Amino acid sequence: MSGTLEKVLCLRNNTIFKQAFSLLRFRTSGEKPIYSVAQEEEGKSGSESH
Repeated sequence: MSGTLEKVLCLRNNTIFKQAFSLLRFRTSGEKPIYSVAQEEEGKSGSESH
């Protein structure tokens, strides 16, 4: 039983971490929404490959 409890806690921690990370990115990007920031990162990585 302790094994399943650890798995549930780990999943919950991962979910909280993802939510906090997306919130952090939104705050640091200022007025920009998250999707525009992601698109900019994709553009940078694409231009580097050329």
